[in-house]
Amino acid sequence: MNWQEYQAAVSAFFKSIGGTATVDAPLKGVRGHHKIDVLVRLKVFGIEALWIVECKLWKTSVPKEKVLTLQQIVQDVGADRGFLMSESGFQSGTIKSANSSNITLSSLSELQDMAVEELIKLRFKSVSVSLNDLTHRHYAFMPQDKFSKIQSMDIVLESLADMLLIRTELFKVHGKRFPVFLAAETVHNVKEFVEAAERILTKAEGVIHQIEEQYNHNLITGRKVLADTKDLTDQLVARAKEIAQAHIAPEKKDELRLGGVTIMKKIGDAMIELRGYTTNTSFRYLHNVHRVLIDELYLDLLNENLTDADVAKTGNNLKKAFTEFESFFQPIIIPPAPNTSGSAKNDEI
Repeated sequence: MNWQEYQAAVSAFFKSIGGTATVDAPLKGVRGHHKIDVLVRLKVFGIEALWIVECKLWKTSVPKEKVLTLQQIVQDVGADRGFLMSESGFQSGTIKSANSSNITLSSLSELQDMAVEELIKLRFKSVSVSLNDLTHRHYAFMPQDKFSKIQSMDIVLESLADMLLIRTELFKVHGKRFPVFLAAETVHNVKEFVEAAERILTKAEGVIHQIEEQYNHNLITGRKVLADTKDLTDQLVARAKEIAQAHIAPEKKDELRLGGVTIMKKIGDAMIELRGYTTNTSFRYLHNVHRVLIDELYLDLLNENLTDADVAKTGNNLKKAFTEFESFFQPIIIPPAPNTSGSAKNDEI
């Protein structure tokens, strides 16, 4: 292997771990221009790192001054780390100088072995971070009422059980007590554990993502149905206000009441659909809306002695009931078909 081949091999290594590597890269520093053997840019946890790599394919060990020179370049260009590569070793003074700096001394084979180990460590840390994140996301959909249990209990609990195994076995892995068991797999080292855990977490991510997508869709749809329901009740309140006017002829009042029946039918359909998007946790607040409609607004339409004050009171009560429901509204994950038979089925739950 000649120097150019060695340089290319070092560049290929850094590319293999996810970085971009440029051979013989010109780079401007504060105090001058430099030609870098291998310039590496790599993202670590979303933060971009700049590494300077010098390749010394010599037959003798590398002296101390080369570390000092590389360190000056690293500082001049504002790099995060420097790598001094040699297949013939380093003088004792070189090693001592590097130990107190951000310069890494290595051969290509050592760097490859070190990188594999470090990448496994990073993946192991990533497993812990992902495990906590996914667990919290799953717990957000733990059943809070019996209607939700029917929809998502098995899916969420099965996914949580698999992740609980990871959390339980993490303690054994930290103590290097193998074998450990994840789902149907038996693992014998950290690498196997990380790979098995990543498969479980990838599956859990898919599960919770689908649930979140459905939930968010139903949240948007449910709020749209709620807005439509409120609009219909506003229309009916407006008719009640007209009926309450003293100058309105009896025939006109009857006409308004008859038109109100059509709106009431639409409100009934909208309430059934809205109920299909409502968990039992927030359903009692929807029931308050329904009670005001039945016990106040609908009776107002039939009241021969209806006054503006009566309508204003009913309107305020409706507004309050809708506001309470809206503040506690939580959509179910999988809504039933928005029809009467679906509503009757809900009553049996």
